[in-house]
Formats: sequence, structure tokens, C-alpha cells
Amino acid sequence: MTAQILPLALFCFTMTVTPGPNNLLLTATGANYGYRRCLPHILGAVASIPVMAFVVGAGLGQVFARYPAAHTALDAVGSAYLVWLAWKVTRFDGRVDRAGAARPLTFGQAALFQWLNPKCWMMYLGAVSLFTSGAPAEVLVMAGLFTVMVPPCFSCWALLGAAIGRFLSTPARVRAFNWALALLLLATLAWAHAPAALAR
Repeated sequence: MTAQILPLALFCFTMTVTPGPNNLLLTATGANYGYRRCLPHILGAVASIPVMAFVVGAGLGQVFARYPAAHTALDAVGSAYLVWLAWKVTRFDGRVDRAGAARPLTFGQAALFQWLNPKCWMMYLGAVSLFTSGAPAEVLVMAGLFTVMVPPCFSCWALLGAAIGRFLSTPARVRAFNWALALLLLATLAWAHAPAALAR
């Protein structure tokens, strides 16, 4: 496992920092509310990700391989939730008190969101199959590396959003920005399902 730590760390960093549902939502939150309101989302992910990574490494991936319908059902729920989140992002126009507008994820919502995020499942299943033999110690290292990567990588996107937010001085600009992020969020969902569609 020692020889695998560096490539595994690079894999964890790349998968965590590249665009995905978490990073796009954090960018939207940072732009609309500022970095501080992103902290519950970041901390919720920090709390959930190591548990999820360990559970996948400990055998949930094998369960999905044996019972594809279970993975299909979870994927359907997660995809529907991402579509709903994209719609909520488009509802915000800069007025914080607007009913029905997008709101930052709470700690609990962010922790739950990791389990509904297709990119998370792709990351952990890929890491387990490529870099571990399924041994508990190796799975713990993998989970730890993913956890360490979350705060700096997620913060970069939240801070990017906060910086962009300074230029969103009108409701029209805010709406245009949020629509762009919502479409990117849907694009990540389509990208996550592209390999399965091509395989059919």
C-alpha cells in the first residue's frame, strides 16, 4: 500500500477539486451568501465522506455489484435530488428574504447529500478498485485522504464564488450566474451517466 499512497492521494485530490455537484453548489452559495455560509456544507461533507468511503471500501461496492437494482434505485433518488437542487439554485435572484429561493445546505443536509451524489459513488468505487485490496487498513487510508482533501478543495470553490459575488451587483446578473451554475450542475449529472449510456 505504501507505493500506492502518492497516486491515491493524487486521485483523491483530483476527484475532490474538479467540478462536481458539491463544488458547484458551494460556488453558488459563496456568490450569493459569502464564504461563511458555506462552512456548514463543508463540515457536513467532512463528517460524511470518511464514513461513506469506508462503507464503500468495506463491501457496499460488492453489494451493488451483486444487486444492481439497489444501485439503480439510489442513483435515481440522487439524480432527482440533484435536479431539484439545480432548480432551487435558479430561484435565487439576490433577495435573501425571498420565499422559495435557494438556501445554503445545512450541516445535516450536506452530510446526507454526499450519499445522494453520483460523483461521490464514482470516486469511492474507483478508488477502492484501483488502489486497495479491500483490507481495512487500506480502506481507512483511502477514507482519510479523501477527508483531508475536502476542506481546502471545497473552500477554493466557495471562495471563488464569494469573489465572483462582488461583481453580481444586480438581480439580473445573479439570476444569469445561478442559471449558468444550475446548467453546469445538470451537465455533471449527464456526464456521470454517460459511461453507462454508452455501455448499453
